[in-house]
Amino acid sequence: MAMRRRGLGFVVLVLEISVLCVSGLRAQSVTVHGWGRWRWGAAGLWALDSGHVFSGEKAHNGAGALGIRTEIGPGQVRRFEGSAGVALDAHWRVSSGVRWGPPRVVVWRLGLAQSDRGWCRVDFPWVQPAGAPLVSAWQAGFQDQVAPRVWCQAVLDWAQGSRPQLRVSVRQNHTQVGAGSGGVFLAHALDGGRVEVTVAIGWMRRQLPWGGASAGRLYPWWGGGDPLVSHWMHPQAR
Repeated sequence: MAMRRRGLGFVVLVLEISVLCVSGLRAQSVTVHGWGRWRWGAAGLWALDSGHVFSGEKAHNGAGALGIRTEIGPGQVRRFEGSAGVALDAHWRVSSGVRWGPPRVVVWRLGLAQSDRGWCRVDFPWVQPAGAPLVSAWQAGFQDQVAPRVWCQAVLDWAQGSRPQLRVSVRQNHTQVGAGSGGVFLAHALDGGRVEVTVAIGWMRRQLPWGGASAGRLYPWWGGGDPLVSHWMHPQAR
């Protein structure tokens, strides 16, 4: 009974924070940004994912934003993320949401971001298979403009019981080069007007080559894979 009460209290807490974040969208003009991405690799590896952000235009006045991402892949790879974020002032944003996947795994995601500078987030386990340890995961990112039209970004991922993974990338105009614990990659965005088309190639640390392409008004190769973070970090990174 005590476990049920704690579980119910946790659900209520998540809902309250998320509702508080998304309430900033009311009475605001809403814009939609998003991406669609396809990736393939050797040994039958592939993935399709999409991310979308519904945001208020007056973010500096406290408007909210809603981010959604879905992903499918070979086998049982099915993931869904939904997060609501709100601007605390002209620079700071806070977000709360839920990530589902792989099957029978649900986590609560809480994040804090400083627009155009960096972010941090933590995933608190909520539901996991019986017998599996409850493991929290962290991500922190930082970006800076080092020269005209040149931006650098570093992303650090860490989960309990595993080694930290660091990724560093540099973007100049429409070209980005990245390297880290997972391998290296090169991405180039084609100038397509309102819709940005990007092609990418890379080499994973297990010596597996991969390639991919994306299209949309968000750039999925920037911001740690989170639509809200990509939205908050992307405008000045072009």
